Amino acid sequence: TIPRILHQTFKSCELRADEASLRETCTRVHNQEEGWRALLWTDTANRELVRRDYAASLRVYNGYDDHMKRVDSARLFQLHAYGGVYLDMDFACLRSLNAVLQSSDFLVAQQHPSSCTHRFYCPKWSLVANAFMAAPRAHPFTEFLIQRLRASAKKRLLHATGPGFLTAAVQAWRARGYSGVRVLPFCTMYGARWYLQHPCNRSSLDACARQLPATLTTSFWLGSWKKKAASEKLSRPDVSCLGAHA
Repeated sequence: TIPRILHQTFKSCELRADEASLRETCTRVHNQEEGWRALLWTDTANRELVRRDYAASLRVYNGYDDHMKRVDSARLFQLHAYGGVYLDMDFACLRSLNAVLQSSDFLVAQQHPSSCTHRFYCPKWSLVANAFMAAPRAHPFTEFLIQRLRASAKKRLLHATGPGFLTAAVQAWRARGYSGVRVLPFCTMYGARWYLQHPCNRSSLDACARQLPATLTTSFWLGSWKKKAASEKLSRPDVSCLGAHA
């Protein structure tokens, strides 16, 4: 099964207020009493993990021309090393993920509803996103993803390490006849389209859970990876932050 470990990443231990409040919804639902461990990885801890345990990938990791490629790829090393659940910082947890973790598969989710065929809003090359992923430790598909990082390193961000990269890898894996990758429905993990106003108010997530009865987590699509440091309002340091230690 998939370990009860929640992985999230930010550049430092001090989160922006938006991300801190959303992360709290996840650590509240997935707490130590329920057997969960919540890890916040910093840029420093991510690089140390790659240097220590994935030295063959360090040159590619250090050589990326966009820091977000490092952020994207780091989550693969986290899942390979520890197993668990990776969530972007703009997710709110409405319900426990325990039920979906009773699996030996690598889990991803549709980024768009199946009914959406719009070429811009729902392109076929980004059917699944890397904002949510879950896997047992050292899953073969996680290793497959890590092996593909070198060949995609010079591509543009979304195809180098983002949704385009993950979608292409899922398709390639299945084309080889392999199993062990399961794609969850859009409503299970995202529940809201990135190009429309979110149906929920972030200040009233109890009401959000009622509005999205089939949704475990939902993304508010804050575009955190696009934000500049100059506009950040930082919260108190997160006590579960790994800092320099992986």
